[in-house]
Amino acid sequence: MAGQAPQANVASADEAVRARGLDLLKSSVDLAHELEADQLNGVVYALFGDHQEPFSAERIAESARLVGQAADYAAQAGIRMTFEVVNRYETSMLNTAAQAIDYVRQSGSDNLFVHLDSYHMGIEEADIPGAIRSALPVLGYLELGQSGRGSLLTGSVDIRAAVQAAKEAGYTGRFGLEAFTRQLLVTGGANALAIWRQTYSDPHAVAAEAVDIIRSVYAEQ
Repeated sequence: MAGQAPQANVASADEAVRARGLDLLKSSVDLAHELEADQLNGVVYALFGDHQEPFSAERIAESARLVGQAADYAAQAGIRMTFEVVNRYETSMLNTAAQAIDYVRQSGSDNLFVHLDSYHMGIEEADIPGAIRSALPVLGYLELGQSGRGSLLTGSVDIRAAVQAAKEAGYTGRFGLEAFTRQLLVTGGANALAIWRQTYSDPHAVAAEAVDIIRSVYAEQ
């Protein structure tokens, strides 16, 4: 997973800080290559948590250009690069699939793909299945997360409908599961993610739920 730092940020108004942001992404690619990874995900386009005001079109375009360069660098190492679309409380740059698709276009890279997460989509998208279908063919990673951050079977997000939309759109890429419960996180991480309670007790059961949903949907004729 890659990200940005206060003094290394491709979305900064400061050219030197932007340059260091690109260098940070390239170093993340180098580490991923060393680990023999073939895909690199993360909030790579801006500093995570920067949501105080909207980003200008100029800042978004410059961020896309630099991330596109990082994605091209990753391609040389055989690594696919994606970026996660998160909700308005975690960034003010990219919150929807439509914004992400345009960001890919602005990047100019054919090795930059979209990472959608149903938890964030439940906050930002009016039509989650439609948003997933619209993201093909640049959808590179689909993460399943429920509204309460726990079991996929309990919450306001229709996880099965999200997987069904991916299948109908011809998605054959990777799925991920993201579920958090306070007792399994370090205190700092739990606080940063606003995980205040125990959302599940058996992580293996939560993982099995995700596997069962994906397999059953893709097995349907």
